Amino acid sequence: MAKNKDEARRAFAAKLNDALTGIHLIYAVAEKELLSPVPAGSIRIPASAGLATIKERFMARIHGN
Repeated sequence: MAKNKDEARRAFAAKLNDALTGIHLIYAVAEKELLSPVPAGSIRIPASAGLATIKERFMARIHGN
């Protein structure tokens, strides 16, 4: 996304902010500190399942697409 970590964070935060205007984005993270770029107004859904389980469940809901 970018040449350095700070630039990448800013670019990703901008993409998350754009997602609030109608483009849907799902962002799954394991560490709470990675939630900092998620803008206010976003819907956060805490999950206790592992990433592999979350992926399987999501794929089933969207029929593998």
